[in-house]
Amino acid sequence: MSYDQELVIDADAHHLLAMVARHHGQTMEKALTSMIEAEAERVEPGLVEDMRRPGAAVNRFYAAMSRRVPVTFLDSER
Repeated sequence: MSYDQELVIDADAHHLLAMVARHHGQTMEKALTSMIEAEAERVEPGLVEDMRRPGAAVNRFYAAMSRRVPVTFLDSER
C-alpha cells in the first residue's frame, strides 16, 4: 500500500523510532506501522482487520446496531 503523503515527526521521536526499528530488525516504516496497528487494536479490537477485509466494517456497523446486514451488502461481498 502506498500513500502520497509524508509523516513528519520531530527529531527525538525519529531517533526513538530508529532504535525500535533496529531492535526489531525492521525498517522505520514497518516499525511505525506496527506501533500504529498495535495501538488501534488496543483501542478498538478488530479495527485493523476491519480495515483490511472488504465488507467487515459494514458488518460491524450493523452488528453494533443489532441489525442484520442488508442483502445488497452481502451480495457485493461475494
